[in-house]
Amino acid sequence: MRGVNTGLTFSRVSWPRRPSGPPWLPRAGIRRPILAYVVATVAPITLTAAFETLHRGSREYVFVYLAVVAFLGFTYGLGPALVAAVASFFLIDYAFVPPFYTFTLIDEQDAFNLASLIAAAVLVSRRRSQQRRAEAVALLLEDANVELSRLNREQAAAAEARLDLALANERLENLARNDQMRQRFLADISHDLRTPITSIITAGTAALEDQGLDPETRRSLRTGVAEAWRLNRLVRDMLDLARIDEQAIELEVEALDLAVAVRAAADRVEADMAEPRVEVDLDEEILVLADWDRLGQILDNLLSNADKFAPRGSRIWVSAVPDLNCQRAVVRVRDQGPGVPYELRSSVFDRFVKGVDSLGGTGLGLAIVRGLVEAHGGTVELETANEVSGASFAFTLPLAFEGA
Repeated sequence: MRGVNTGLTFSRVSWPRRPSGPPWLPRAGIRRPILAYVVATVAPITLTAAFETLHRGSREYVFVYLAVVAFLGFTYGLGPALVAAVASFFLIDYAFVPPFYTFTLIDEQDAFNLASLIAAAVLVSRRRSQQRRAEAVALLLEDANVELSRLNREQAAAAEARLDLALANERLENLARNDQMRQRFLADISHDLRTPITSIITAGTAALEDQGLDPETRRSLRTGVAEAWRLNRLVRDMLDLARIDEQAIELEVEALDLAVAVRAAADRVEADMAEPRVEVDLDEEILVLADWDRLGQILDNLLSNADKFAPRGSRIWVSAVPDLNCQRAVVRVRDQGPGVPYELRSSVFDRFVKGVDSLGGTGLGLAIVRGLVEAHGGTVELETANEVSGASFAFTLPLAFEGA
């Protein structure tokens, strides 16, 4: 300073570095240690040089050094602040306390300056540590609040999902209970109707044997008997559907010649036709495991369905072949009718589905076919359905092997 050589050298004081908070707090804002101590050493020297360049200083400059120490303490922590405080004390005593450029270190003011500088370093650094801790705690609390909000939202969503699931289960149980009641009601009604329908058919048939009936009365009786038979078939179909729903179909399974069963069904359907039009294509004997009556019912429904929709004078084909694995027989019933409309192809086997309303029917025939085929362990499907080739229904039955 002003070319005066004091013979003194200043070395960097190494102070133990104190962490700004406990290990569990984040060390946000900590600068590199070397830079902190360089600034703590250079700042008081630069300040002293500036004061000497402007004018001879005084002890009042200690407040400026206090501000520097406080700034360093708040910015870098206690270690650099203490270095700056000690450096500032020596520089003030050396440059601004008479006799100048010597160290007195015995003046009361000097002791006050040193105490003030060190106190400023400690207090500001402590305040910095407290602020950092408070900021860290605030961050932790903020994170905890965010996590708590997330958990609350998840719990609310989970509670809502549980409520929706409980309501859905309750609705499903109600639907299942209502469906069981409906099935039981239909079964009971159908069973109760069979007795009076049978009585009507018996009485009407007996009355028709009277040779003295006038033509009008005989025609009315025949119409009544025919309608009673139609109602009887409807009741039978409803009872079959109830048994299918309850998986209570009883089968007397035996090895049957499929050709015999097909021809018998064809004869039954052709009895009501003006002319035969069912062609049976079974060149070889095929034995299947099936119930004779239920197999006849399957074939009757498919052939009656084909006869209902196929144009008069067209042919109906029935064929059967073993499948590729020789485990099942595949039976096909094809007609030359208009086919199944595209919008009904996925639901054609559902109950009460009708292809053409004007042709009447209950829409139960194919549903019964599916139930009876599945009761035999087979499958049924609609193979083709368009205006050109008509409809082709195929169902499978297990083959009966000799000696089985």
